Amino acid sequence: SLDFVWDSNEHAWLTGIAELYLFKEKYGDCLVPSDFVTKSNHKLGIWTFNQRADKDELSLEKKSTLDNMGFIWSVADYKWHEGYKALIGYKKEFQTTSVKQNYVTPFGFKLGQWVSRQRCRKDLLSEEEILLLDKIEFVWDLSNENWNKYCEELVSYKQTHGDTLVSQGYQTTFGTDLYMWVSNVRRHRKQNKKHLTELHISRLDEIGFIWDVSKAKWESAFKELMIYREKFGDCWVKHDYISSNGLNLLSWISKQRQLKQKLSDDQISRLDEIDFIWEPHNQKWERGFKRVINEQGADHH
Repeated sequence: SLDFVWDSNEHAWLTGIAELYLFKEKYGDCLVPSDFVTKSNHKLGIWTFNQRADKDELSLEKKSTLDNMGFIWSVADYKWHEGYKALIGYKKEFQTTSVKQNYVTPFGFKLGQWVSRQRCRKDLLSEEEILLLDKIEFVWDLSNENWNKYCEELVSYKQTHGDTLVSQGYQTTFGTDLYMWVSNVRRHRKQNKKHLTELHISRLDEIGFIWDVSKAKWESAFKELMIYREKFGDCWVKHDYISSNGLNLLSWISKQRQLKQKLSDDQISRLDEIDFIWEPHNQKWERGFKRVINEQGADHH
Protein backbone atom coordinates (compact mmCIF):
# COMPACT_ATOMS: atom_id res chain seq x y z
CA SER A 1 0.00 0.00 0.00
CA LEU A 2 3.02 2.28 0.42
CA ASP A 3 4.30 1.44 -3.12
CA PHE A 4 7.29 -0.27 -1.55
CA VAL A 5 10.02 -0.98 -4.13
CA TRP A 6 10.65 -4.72 -3.97
CA ASP A 7 13.06 -4.73 -6.92
CA SER A 8 15.31 -1.65 -6.81
CA ASN A 9 17.03 -2.53 -10.11
CA GLU A 10 13.70 -2.81 -11.93
CA HIS A 11 12.50 0.42 -10.36
CA ALA A 12 15.70 2.24 -11.44
CA TRP A 13 15.27 0.92 -14.99
CA LEU A 14 11.63 2.01 -15.18
CA THR A 15 12.59 5.44 -13.86
CA GLY A 16 15.32 5.70 -16.49
CA ILE A 17 13.06 4.67 -19.36
CA ALA A 18 10.43 7.17 -18.23
CA GLU A 19 13.03 9.96 -18.21
CA LEU A 20 14.25 8.82 -21.63
CA TYR A 21 10.70 9.09 -23.00
CA LEU A 22 10.53 12.67 -21.75
CA PHE A 23 13.95 13.44 -23.25
CA LYS A 24 12.95 12.08 -26.66
CA GLU A 25 9.65 13.96 -26.56
CA LYS A 26 11.56 17.20 -25.99
CA TYR A 27 14.64 16.68 -28.18
CA GLY A 28 13.38 14.24 -30.83
CA ASP A 29 15.87 11.44 -30.22
CA CYS A 30 17.61 9.30 -27.59
CA LEU A 31 21.03 10.91 -27.99
CA VAL A 32 21.48 11.83 -24.35
CA PRO A 33 24.79 13.62 -23.59
CA SER A 34 26.94 11.65 -21.15
CA ASP A 35 26.75 14.41 -18.51
CA PHE A 36 23.01 15.07 -18.90
CA VAL A 37 21.00 15.32 -15.67
CA THR A 38 17.21 15.74 -15.63
CA LYS A 39 15.29 18.34 -13.65
CA SER A 40 14.47 15.61 -11.15
CA ASN A 41 18.22 15.12 -10.70
CA HIS A 42 18.26 11.81 -12.55
CA LYS A 43 21.63 11.14 -14.22
CA LEU A 44 20.10 10.10 -17.53
CA GLY A 45 23.40 10.36 -19.43
CA ILE A 46 25.01 7.75 -17.20
CA TRP A 47 21.87 5.59 -17.33
CA THR A 48 21.88 5.44 -21.15
CA PHE A 49 25.61 4.66 -21.10
CA ASN A 50 24.92 1.74 -18.74
CA GLN A 51 22.23 0.36 -21.06
CA ARG A 52 24.82 0.09 -23.84
CA ALA A 53 27.37 -1.47 -21.53
CA ASP A 54 24.86 -3.98 -20.15
CA LYS A 55 23.11 -4.73 -23.44
CA ASP A 56 23.85 -8.48 -23.31
CA GLU A 57 22.34 -8.72 -19.81
CA LEU A 58 19.10 -6.89 -20.58
CA SER A 59 15.91 -8.83 -21.10
CA LEU A 60 14.41 -9.11 -24.57
CA GLU A 61 11.50 -6.99 -23.37
CA LYS A 62 13.78 -4.13 -22.29
CA LYS A 63 15.79 -4.32 -25.50
CA SER A 64 12.59 -4.23 -27.50
CA THR A 65 11.35 -1.21 -25.55
CA LEU A 66 14.58 0.67 -26.24
CA ASP A 67 14.65 -0.41 -29.90
CA ASN A 68 11.11 0.89 -30.39
CA MET A 69 12.27 4.27 -29.08
CA GLY A 70 15.12 4.40 -31.61
CA PHE A 71 17.80 3.82 -28.99
CA ILE A 72 21.36 3.79 -30.36
CA TRP A 73 23.33 0.87 -28.95
CA SER A 74 26.72 1.47 -30.54
CA VAL A 75 28.91 4.15 -28.96
CA ALA A 76 30.39 4.87 -32.39
CA ASP A 77 26.89 5.27 -33.81
CA TYR A 78 25.98 7.44 -30.86
CA LYS A 79 28.92 9.75 -31.50
CA TRP A 80 28.09 9.90 -35.22
CA HIS A 81 24.49 10.85 -34.51
CA GLU A 82 25.67 13.37 -31.95
CA GLY A 83 27.72 15.02 -34.71
CA TYR A 84 24.80 14.80 -37.13
CA LYS A 85 22.50 16.45 -34.63
CA ALA A 86 25.04 19.25 -34.10
CA LEU A 87 25.28 19.73 -37.87
CA ILE A 88 21.51 20.07 -38.17
CA GLY A 89 21.62 22.80 -35.54
CA TYR A 90 24.49 24.51 -37.37
CA LYS A 91 22.57 24.50 -40.65
CA LYS A 92 19.48 25.97 -39.03
CA GLU A 93 21.59 28.85 -37.74
CA PHE A 94 23.91 29.46 -40.73
CA GLN A 95 21.92 27.96 -43.68
CA THR A 96 24.88 25.82 -44.80
CA THR A 97 26.67 22.57 -43.97
CA SER A 98 30.09 24.03 -44.83
CA VAL A 99 31.73 24.17 -41.42
CA LYS A 100 35.19 25.61 -40.83
CA GLN A 101 37.78 23.07 -39.71
CA ASN A 102 38.32 24.67 -36.29
CA TYR A 103 34.65 25.29 -35.47
CA VAL A 104 33.48 24.09 -32.04
CA THR A 105 29.84 24.24 -30.95
CA PRO A 106 28.83 26.20 -27.83
CA PHE A 107 28.58 22.79 -26.10
CA GLY A 108 32.21 21.96 -26.91
CA PHE A 109 31.61 19.54 -29.78
CA LYS A 110 34.34 19.78 -32.47
CA LEU A 111 31.90 19.95 -35.37
CA GLY A 112 34.45 21.21 -37.91
CA GLN A 113 36.61 18.12 -37.41
CA TRP A 114 33.57 15.83 -37.50
CA VAL A 115 32.37 17.28 -40.80
CA SER A 116 35.83 16.95 -42.29
CA ARG A 117 35.97 13.27 -41.27
CA GLN A 118 32.67 12.56 -43.03
CA ARG A 119 34.14 13.79 -46.32
CA CYS A 120 37.35 11.80 -45.87
CA ARG A 121 35.49 8.64 -44.79
CA LYS A 122 32.59 8.75 -47.23
CA ASP A 123 33.45 5.30 -48.62
CA LEU A 124 33.29 3.89 -45.08
CA LEU A 125 29.96 5.44 -44.12
CA SER A 126 26.80 3.35 -44.13
CA GLU A 127 24.09 3.93 -46.71
CA GLU A 128 21.85 5.24 -43.94
CA GLU A 129 24.46 7.79 -42.85
CA ILE A 130 25.00 9.00 -46.41
CA LEU A 131 21.25 9.31 -46.96
CA LEU A 132 20.88 11.30 -43.73
CA LEU A 133 23.67 13.68 -44.78
CA ASP A 134 22.24 14.03 -48.29
CA LYS A 135 18.87 14.81 -46.73
CA ILE A 136 20.29 18.02 -45.21
CA GLU A 137 22.22 18.86 -48.42
CA PHE A 138 25.62 17.97 -47.01
CA VAL A 139 28.48 19.50 -49.03
CA TRP A 140 30.71 16.58 -49.99
CA ASP A 141 32.93 18.61 -52.33
CA LEU A 142 33.94 21.98 -50.89
CA SER A 143 35.71 23.04 -54.07
CA ASN A 144 32.49 22.57 -56.05
CA GLU A 145 30.51 24.62 -53.55
CA ASN A 146 33.07 27.41 -53.71
CA TRP A 147 32.88 27.26 -57.51
CA ASN A 148 29.11 27.69 -57.38
CA LYS A 149 29.47 30.69 -55.06
CA TYR A 150 31.88 32.37 -57.49
CA CYS A 151 29.57 31.57 -60.39
CA GLU A 152 26.67 33.26 -58.60
CA GLU A 153 28.86 36.32 -58.01
CA LEU A 154 29.68 36.38 -61.73
CA VAL A 155 25.97 36.33 -62.60
CA SER A 156 25.45 39.34 -60.30
CA TYR A 157 28.40 41.12 -61.91
CA LYS A 158 26.93 40.61 -65.38
CA GLN A 159 23.53 41.88 -64.28
CA THR A 160 25.20 45.08 -63.06
CA HIS A 161 27.87 45.61 -65.75
CA GLY A 162 26.37 43.88 -68.78
CA ASP A 163 29.20 41.40 -69.41
CA THR A 164 31.60 38.96 -67.72
CA LEU A 165 34.73 41.04 -68.36
CA VAL A 166 35.41 41.47 -64.64
CA SER A 167 37.55 44.50 -63.87
CA GLN A 168 40.86 43.90 -62.15
CA GLY A 169 40.67 43.88 -58.35
CA TYR A 170 36.88 43.45 -58.24
CA GLN A 171 35.85 41.90 -54.91
CA THR A 172 33.07 39.38 -54.29
CA THR A 173 30.51 39.91 -51.52
CA PHE A 174 32.48 37.41 -49.41
CA GLY A 175 35.72 39.37 -49.81
CA THR A 176 37.72 37.51 -52.46
CA ASP A 177 39.06 38.54 -55.87
CA LEU A 178 36.50 37.71 -58.60
CA TYR A 179 38.86 38.94 -61.34
CA MET A 180 41.47 36.40 -60.26
CA TRP A 181 38.86 33.62 -60.28
CA VAL A 182 37.63 34.30 -63.83
CA SER A 183 41.26 34.61 -65.00
CA ASN A 184 42.03 31.20 -63.50
CA VAL A 185 38.92 29.69 -65.12
CA ARG A 186 40.06 30.88 -68.56
CA ARG A 187 43.59 29.65 -67.94
CA HIS A 188 42.39 26.25 -66.73
CA ARG A 189 40.31 25.73 -69.87
CA LYS A 190 43.19 26.77 -72.09
CA GLN A 191 45.44 24.29 -70.27
CA ASN A 192 42.65 21.67 -70.30
CA LYS A 193 42.67 21.24 -66.52
CA LYS A 194 40.57 18.25 -65.42
CA HIS A 195 38.90 20.00 -62.49
CA LEU A 196 37.14 22.36 -64.92
CA THR A 197 34.41 19.94 -65.96
CA GLU A 198 32.08 20.04 -68.96
CA LEU A 199 29.29 20.87 -66.53
CA HIS A 200 31.22 23.92 -65.33
CA ILE A 201 31.89 25.02 -68.91
CA SER A 202 28.24 24.52 -69.87
CA ARG A 203 27.02 26.60 -66.94
CA LEU A 204 29.40 29.44 -67.80
CA ASP A 205 28.32 29.31 -71.43
CA GLU A 206 24.70 29.69 -70.31
CA ILE A 207 25.46 33.02 -68.65
CA GLY A 208 27.46 34.26 -71.65
CA PHE A 209 30.93 33.83 -70.18
CA ILE A 210 33.66 35.38 -72.34
CA TRP A 211 36.45 32.86 -72.75
CA ASP A 212 38.65 34.94 -75.07
CA VAL A 213 38.97 38.42 -73.57
CA SER A 214 41.20 39.87 -76.30
CA LYS A 215 38.79 38.72 -79.01
CA ALA A 216 35.80 40.14 -77.13
CA LYS A 217 37.55 43.50 -76.69
CA TRP A 218 38.45 43.53 -80.40
CA GLU A 219 34.83 42.90 -81.35
CA SER A 220 33.67 45.68 -79.04
CA ALA A 221 36.16 48.15 -80.51
CA PHE A 222 35.30 47.13 -84.09
CA LYS A 223 31.64 47.76 -83.30
CA GLU A 224 32.53 51.26 -82.09
CA LEU A 225 34.48 51.89 -85.32
CA MET A 226 31.43 50.81 -87.32
CA ILE A 227 29.32 53.29 -85.36
CA TYR A 228 31.85 56.06 -86.03
CA ARG A 229 31.96 55.29 -89.75
CA GLU A 230 28.18 55.30 -89.97
CA LYS A 231 28.09 58.68 -88.23
CA PHE A 232 30.98 60.46 -89.99
CA GLY A 233 31.23 58.54 -93.29
CA ASP A 234 34.82 57.23 -92.96
CA CYS A 235 37.41 55.72 -90.58
CA TRP A 236 39.40 58.95 -90.13
CA VAL A 237 38.85 59.07 -86.38
CA LYS A 238 39.37 62.45 -84.74
CA HIS A 239 42.10 62.78 -82.11
CA ASP A 240 39.76 63.78 -79.31
CA TYR A 241 37.06 61.23 -80.10
CA ILE A 242 36.01 58.93 -77.25
CA SER A 243 33.50 56.16 -77.93
CA SER A 244 30.31 55.60 -75.97
CA ASN A 245 31.98 52.90 -73.84
CA GLY A 246 34.97 55.13 -73.01
CA LEU A 247 37.34 53.63 -75.60
CA ASN A 248 40.07 55.76 -77.16
CA LEU A 249 39.22 54.60 -80.65
CA LEU A 250 42.18 56.31 -82.36
CA SER A 251 44.58 54.49 -80.03
CA TRP A 252 42.91 51.16 -80.88
CA ILE A 253 43.19 51.90 -84.62
CA SER A 254 46.91 52.63 -84.26
CA LYS A 255 47.33 49.32 -82.46
CA GLN A 256 45.61 47.43 -85.31
CA ARG A 257 48.07 48.92 -87.78
CA GLN A 258 51.01 47.91 -85.64
CA LEU A 259 49.69 44.37 -85.09
CA LYS A 260 48.41 43.76 -88.59
CA GLN A 261 50.64 40.72 -89.04
CA LYS A 262 49.09 39.15 -85.94
CA LEU A 263 45.48 39.80 -86.89
CA SER A 264 43.42 36.96 -88.30
CA ASP A 265 42.45 36.90 -91.97
CA ASP A 266 38.85 37.41 -90.89
CA GLN A 267 39.70 40.52 -88.88
CA ILE A 268 41.72 42.04 -91.73
CA SER A 269 38.95 41.25 -94.19
CA ARG A 270 36.31 42.89 -92.02
CA LEU A 271 38.43 46.01 -91.58
CA ASP A 272 39.04 46.17 -95.34
CA GLU A 273 35.30 45.98 -95.96
CA ILE A 274 34.74 49.25 -94.08
CA ASP A 275 37.70 50.98 -95.83
CA PHE A 276 40.01 50.81 -92.84
CA ILE A 277 43.08 53.02 -93.32
CA TRP A 278 46.19 50.89 -92.92
CA GLU A 279 48.68 53.53 -94.15
CA PRO A 280 47.42 56.91 -92.88
CA HIS A 281 50.39 58.90 -94.24
CA ASN A 282 50.02 57.51 -97.73
CA GLN A 283 46.28 57.96 -97.52
CA LYS A 284 46.66 61.58 -96.47
CA TRP A 285 49.06 62.20 -99.38
CA GLU A 286 46.58 60.67 -101.83
CA ARG A 287 43.77 62.76 -100.41
CA GLY A 288 45.86 65.91 -100.68
CA PHE A 289 46.91 65.06 -104.23
CA LYS A 290 43.29 64.52 -105.31
CA ARG A 291 42.34 67.81 -103.73
CA VAL A 292 45.05 69.64 -105.67
CA ILE A 293 43.97 67.98 -108.91
CA ASN A 294 40.37 68.91 -108.25
CA GLU A 295 41.31 72.53 -107.51
CA GLN A 296 43.44 72.78 -110.67
CA GLY A 297 40.62 71.36 -112.69
CA ALA A 298 38.25 73.94 -111.26
CA ASP A 299 40.71 76.79 -112.05
CA HIS A 300 41.16 75.55 -115.62
CA HIS A 301 37.44 75.59 -116.19
